[in-house]
Amino acid sequence: ASDLDPLLAEKLQAADFDLEEWIAESVGGRDFPFAVYTYDAVWALALALARSEEEVEGWLEGDCGLHINCHGKELVQQIRGQSFRGASGMVKFNREENSDGETVFNANRDGSGISFPIEYWNSSLSAWVAVGQYEEDENGLGGLNLHSTLVWPGFVTVKPEDGSGCPASLYYNSSTTQCEPCGDGSFSAVRGSTSCKQCPRGQFCGKPNCVSCDSCTVDQYQDEEGQSECEICPPNTVAQTRGSVTVESCLCKEGYYRRDRLPGRECFMCPAGGVCLGGTAKPYPANGYWGDWSLVDLDVPDSEIARKAIHYTLFHECRIREHCSSSCTDEPSALQGNISSPVTLPDYLVESHPCRSELANQCPKGREGRVCSSCKSGFFLLSDKCMTCQKPEILFVGGTVLCIIVFWYIINRVVASK
Repeated sequence: ASDLDPLLAEKLQAADFDLEEWIAESVGGRDFPFAVYTYDAVWALALALARSEEEVEGWLEGDCGLHINCHGKELVQQIRGQSFRGASGMVKFNREENSDGETVFNANRDGSGISFPIEYWNSSLSAWVAVGQYEEDENGLGGLNLHSTLVWPGFVTVKPEDGSGCPASLYYNSSTTQCEPCGDGSFSAVRGSTSCKQCPRGQFCGKPNCVSCDSCTVDQYQDEEGQSECEICPPNTVAQTRGSVTVESCLCKEGYYRRDRLPGRECFMCPAGGVCLGGTAKPYPANGYWGDWSLVDLDVPDSEIARKAIHYTLFHECRIREHCSSSCTDEPSALQGNISSPVTLPDYLVESHPCRSELANQCPKGREGRVCSSCKSGFFLLSDKCMTCQKPEILFVGGTVLCIIVFWYIINRVVASK
């Protein structure tokens, strides 16, 4: 004992005990389990050290200064690999096979073959009362053997639940020895749970006895664990998917917009005559309307007053709707936050429609300017339509042909009169 556990030996010597006397006097008393377990633990270490010296190459070699691991891993393996009959029964550690068929030891001692007395504290007698023995053989058979009534916590004489029978949605409370429901915001997914797990972010459980948590809907989010309900997205916003974990996942619904195009904030109704795809897209005029988004003051905070000013002044209906109807055929690009879009882009600040959202693409061919009221260079106005000006070569050829026809007509008239 002095070599293997100096601290233990020192305490025993101070109490005028040697190890053998301490073990002998502890048998049958309250200190029995602790004493025999300590005895067997010392022997497990001693045998492992002896075997390591024989089997581990370089065991006694090298500089083993402070904080240097000298074959610690090998020693642990030797301890876990022990199997001998000690004072407390068969000493061995639990083991199992991994996916490669290799034997793996864990840190728990195999409880089979261990025997110790079962006692309870009798407050009337102010003493521990022995009522039986706990013992399992090497096959795990046996267990609790009582020769008199055992009083359990709570002054009950019926063996309480051990937790293995607690169904999913309940957990075993070791203090009350009862199966109890998980609280709001938590769940128990398997039978025999000894604790409840909190709902992860993006999920909730609004009632007791949850086996699993529900995901927040597309108009909700939840950025904390263990919650009984989800937070509502800001007005007129939705998330891309169920189970969103931040308010920034909430973007404008289709038919709404924000001038600053920031996520996680209230969105406003699309201006009259405009088209709003949702997400972070800026509005653009519908066919038959004209508007210049660059004229909007983006420095003014979004508000209902600012929304009304934009709503009635941004897009203007053209006198002749065809003058402000372009032939854009390209589809809107993928839009972050528009749940109808099949593609998700990493950057939420994206252009939603590269055609009519650009001022130059709002007018039909040949027109430009405010409400598309002017003809472009190379076009001329004819009956409210901008017609393409012909090239000089075409005019020369056409004029020549016309002159020949006129000259031929005049000659024929002169000849006919004679």
